[in-house]
Amino acid sequence: MPLGPPRTAQQSTQQIACPRRPGIATSSDYFLSPSLLLASPLHVAGEGNTTSTFRAIRDRAPGWSLRSDPDTGQVALASPDDATTISYHMLASGPVPRWTAAHSGPRPWTATFSCNTPRELPHALLEPLTRLPSHPLTDTDPLKDLAEDLYDAGWKRTAYGTRTVYLSADRLCLLAHTPHEETAWQIATQAPRSDGSERWNLSLSHDAPPQLARSVIRTLVRSEPVMRRLPGVGEVGGFVSSRGWR
Repeated sequence: MPLGPPRTAQQSTQQIACPRRPGIATSSDYFLSPSLLLASPLHVAGEGNTTSTFRAIRDRAPGWSLRSDPDTGQVALASPDDATTISYHMLASGPVPRWTAAHSGPRPWTATFSCNTPRELPHALLEPLTRLPSHPLTDTDPLKDLAEDLYDAGWKRTAYGTRTVYLSADRLCLLAHTPHEETAWQIATQAPRSDGSERWNLSLSHDAPPQLARSVIRTLVRSEPVMRRLPGVGEVGGFVSSRGWR
């Protein structure tokens, strides 16, 4: 079942309008320098520097052990009781997840973030995850708590039986909640790039702690722009090794 309605050609054209670099997928941009800008909304900002995000999560996970596989470029953090792992695949591409969180306790759950997912979203889930043992779980529905935030950000709500769907104001990002299915949460986008390189998605399974879903949604809809490096511009030699935002 498709997550949402297709975009029209007019909608796509409106989103790629950019005064200095045509073709960059952003609804609003503020240039800081020839190589940096602030991009908004978050769902079209691109992935950003995921290595720095992993380091930030690692530094806030006292007692978690670090494991690595040099052959695959994958590193992982494991909780002190080995029940929870955070995996980061720095060389991932295509359908291979960039980030995976998994919990193997009495109520196991998983969360995955594809390549191109803005780095602020995995950070919003994974950094609080490292502190969960000392924080009580909540059983409230995050959508009830955040309905006003979504409305204020221009997201439109539709219900299909037990399935609730929110569509962003630019119709490029979709949030779907189906509480009784194994994959209870899905957020996905298709930014207007002809090669589809900016498409991303994330999912949380049924028993993922509600406060983690709440943290991701709150980050997704916030209005503050995020900093990104322009494509093709880097700190060494003037180029980056991969396409897209940095």
